[in-house]
Amino acid sequence: TDWKELEAKTLLSHISAASFFDSSKKDSENYKFALSLPDIYPVSAEFENGSNALTLKLDLEGYLSDEQLAEVKPFIKSETITLNWNNISFR
Repeated sequence: TDWKELEAKTLLSHISAASFFDSSKKDSENYKFALSLPDIYPVSAEFENGSNALTLKLDLEGYLSDEQLAEVKPFIKSETITLNWNNISFR
């Protein structure tokens, strides 16, 4: 087999808080405010058993107050992002 070393920095796409937010709402009055509320974005990663998928889950409930969550929730597109392995990286 011809093994080729992969660069660690290319294995996973850059994931930011904005990755979970609905960019179609970016012109809304409170979008930037909601995006800036949390000082950290707790994201967990889990491999799906028997597949090439890596699921990332945004979990803000333990980090934000109920009031802050109410500000952020309308702008979240999805609390999960699934990345698939393409033999080079997760995309």
